[in-house]
Amino acid sequence: MSHPIETVFTVLFLKNTFFPESKAMKLPRLHFALVATLALGLLSMTPARANDLPTSFTVTGSGHGHGVGLSQYGAYGMALNGNTADQILTYYYTGTAITNYDYTNVNNANIRVNVEGDVAMMYLRFEDDPSNTNAVATAPAITIGGTPVANVTFNTIYTFTLTGTSFSLSGDGIQTVTGTSAQITWDNNSTLANVNGGPVGSSASGLLGNCSTSTCPNRYKYGAIDIFVSQLKPNVVVTQDLQAVVTLKLNTEYLYGIGEVPSSWHSEVLKAQAIAARTYASRKLQDSPNADRDDCGCHVFSSTVDQAYVGFSKQYLTDGNRWVDAVTATVDPANANIGQVVTSSGNLIVAYYSASTGGKTQPLNEWAGSSASYLTSVVDTLSLDDRVRNPLRSWSVTIDRNTLTTRMQAQGVSISDIANVAITGTYSSGGVSQLTLTNSGGATTAVNVGPGQRVTPDELRTMFGAYSTYFTGITANGVAPQSQPTPTPSASATPTPTPSATQSSAAPAPATPAAPAEPAPVAAAPASASTPVRSITSVSWPSSKIKPGATSVSGRVTPAQAGVAVSFQVLRNGGWTTVATDVTGRQGSWRVNWASVTAGTHKVRVVAATKVNTVATSARTLSAVGNVTLVGPTRSNLNSQINLRGTVTPSQSGVPVQVQRKIGSGAWKTVGTATTDGAGNWSFSISAGATKATSRFRVVISDGRVGSITSKTLATAVR
Repeated sequence: MSHPIETVFTVLFLKNTFFPESKAMKLPRLHFALVATLALGLLSMTPARANDLPTSFTVTGSGHGHGVGLSQYGAYGMALNGNTADQILTYYYTGTAITNYDYTNVNNANIRVNVEGDVAMMYLRFEDDPSNTNAVATAPAITIGGTPVANVTFNTIYTFTLTGTSFSLSGDGIQTVTGTSAQITWDNNSTLANVNGGPVGSSASGLLGNCSTSTCPNRYKYGAIDIFVSQLKPNVVVTQDLQAVVTLKLNTEYLYGIGEVPSSWHSEVLKAQAIAARTYASRKLQDSPNADRDDCGCHVFSSTVDQAYVGFSKQYLTDGNRWVDAVTATVDPANANIGQVVTSSGNLIVAYYSASTGGKTQPLNEWAGSSASYLTSVVDTLSLDDRVRNPLRSWSVTIDRNTLTTRMQAQGVSISDIANVAITGTYSSGGVSQLTLTNSGGATTAVNVGPGQRVTPDELRTMFGAYSTYFTGITANGVAPQSQPTPTPSASATPTPTPSATQSSAAPAPATPAAPAEPAPVAAAPASASTPVRSITSVSWPSSKIKPGATSVSGRVTPAQAGVAVSFQVLRNGGWTTVATDVTGRQGSWRVNWASVTAGTHKVRVVAATKVNTVATSARTLSAVGNVTLVGPTRSNLNSQINLRGTVTPSQSGVPVQVQRKIGSGAWKTVGTATTDGAGNWSFSISAGATKATSRFRVVISDGRVGSITSKTLATAVR
């Protein structure tokens, strides 16, 4: 897995990201006569006509990420100026110290890293370590339920497929076995484990790569891997999936695979990054000692949710040895379980870091609301120094007007169109604290940016597709040929990259169809039996949850006789209505088919009648609700399309499918709406955007024909 700075010089600053400083925009001098000036002033007060609205807005800015804590490009500049790793760290983390931390009695010095998850299929292949070709390889092993799988070999693809609450393991030369957890072990000196996953039907060669011609980003040299079915936890997941977690030494083996800065950078920067990464992971381990975070069975994720752990490719790529040497330099030479960390008053800090800023780092309270004495604002002009070759020292992004309007509406901003956007407030660090929107009628709306505000800093970046919140200017572009009405999405919607034209979140959501009208009551069948019926027995009631459409119920009457009229009844408006009937045969058996089950909760019963008496079962409550599936990628590249799809059952055309997104620990927010076709299929495409983040998606339906449904969640990491 190539590192972002190493490949596009844009750091993958996960939990840690940075921002540039806003600069005041200079206004050109006006050399107009007084009369002309007054005329222009009057014209400027005239509301913009609909066809005078701009087509798009261009934002200029600087820096990359949230801007809190260590600035990686700034650290590079400090190293070029002769500062040591200790000096770099204590500068960006105010009032801290660099101390030794002993991992001997901390979780056996191990950390659990989730390297793949939220998938229904996972592939595994054992390969020779190309960095140690002289080693004699020993056989790898897969153990399920305490029993080793026989005949496990090198260069064979083993497939784990989720089947309900367990998985099946298959591969050439082995018997197919099932289980809920598998332990993967190999010789760390001579062998690599290549692991990757995706939805059912994913290509093994596409996920694992051709390692004779590429670096194969999902290879792991150290530790051991557990592949398991995630456990359901309240308020975390609504379905089960496969997870892969590698357990390895935090102080050394884990850090060897951290892909946060180029290995070619100055050695003092590399050491500072190693110490910051060790500190961040150690704090995560301290805060979640039982690895019970979410449903991952881990202390940290390998994605942008935490730090970029890229495994073997970090040390195998060009200059990888320099990175390994830098990590080693921060380890006690006499005890491999002791390493350097950053502390404040003797305690591990939360070591946030990001790529760069606009000239000043942001204090924690500007980004997260809380504060920390060591996460204050410090000058970071070195991140803009020519010598560090920061590709995002200045940048620009453009967003079309309709998309921006929709995204503002999705944040609950009440505005019908946007004629102008102005920066009307910045924090002391330079990050945007307020935007003012002007509509075509001349009315203005202030949008505050900050923790707990209408728009958070992370949402602002996502909304504009910006690299940071250090905006230096916003310019309106062009004039639209005509104004198109912009629908207002749900007020709980969240800003997201622009959906594709085929399924735009800006498209008006179809009206929610009303529940189908209840069918007319069915006349009861005439009874011919004259012997009194005592009871209705052996009733095959459906489960308490059924799908809208049709369901059947069968049973018998006692004593058994032909000619008993059986009615299946539903309680409506306080009275029982017959919706299906049958007449018993000689054995007293009957079957009714309720052919028009509508979504919702229904109280039902069965009534049997002869010429001389009538009996009824006790009432049962049935809940009729459909089902919706959600399929999509677990990983996506920057600026690529994230394609989501699924099926609603029972099949109905025109069912509105609300797509929702959750960033980090934030709330679920709607990002757009899709509509089912005649087969019940739906699809939704959205741009991954230019910001690295891990998002969870789900779809929500509230439709009279299928009921209220929420899908399972899908996590997608944008890298």
